[in-house]
Amino acid sequence: MYTGSAFFCAISGGCLADRLAVVLGMLLRMAGWVALGVGQPLALALGLLVAGPSLFKPKTADMAGAQYLPDEARCQGRYMAFYMGVNIGTALSALIGGYLARRHGRGYGYMAAAVGMAIGIVVLMASRRFERVVAAPARPTWTDARAPRRIRAC
Repeated sequence: MYTGSAFFCAISGGCLADRLAVVLGMLLRMAGWVALGVGQPLALALGLLVAGPSLFKPKTADMAGAQYLPDEARCQGRYMAFYMGVNIGTALSALIGGYLARRHGRGYGYMAAAVGMAIGIVVLMASRRFERVVAAPARPTWTDARAPRRIRAC
């Protein structure tokens, strides 16, 4: 239920997808980890953990790709670096959180996740000065013979 809700709620996050929504989503996710760490009700903590990614998941990949034109060779490398960062972060968080939970208690594992999210917010905010805004290419108009089939597929 949790995982399904997190991905289903991403639809609402896609509607609000901008930098503010990303930071707000990360703060909500961090608050959910803190709530679990300090023993708040499980429903509150899971609600925050679901609401957070629904705001930042839809936009983060778009932010990584917006740095380059789609046909630029570096665009594919940017996506690969983005997804590798996500996967490495997931693996490290499981190892660090699991170690702390076993050694010192679950609360410490959850609080470590909150610290990791705080680091992510700092990195995101610090990266603003390195952003390169690329003009998006004109959207193709679907006026050719295949347009009805494309629209049905969407």
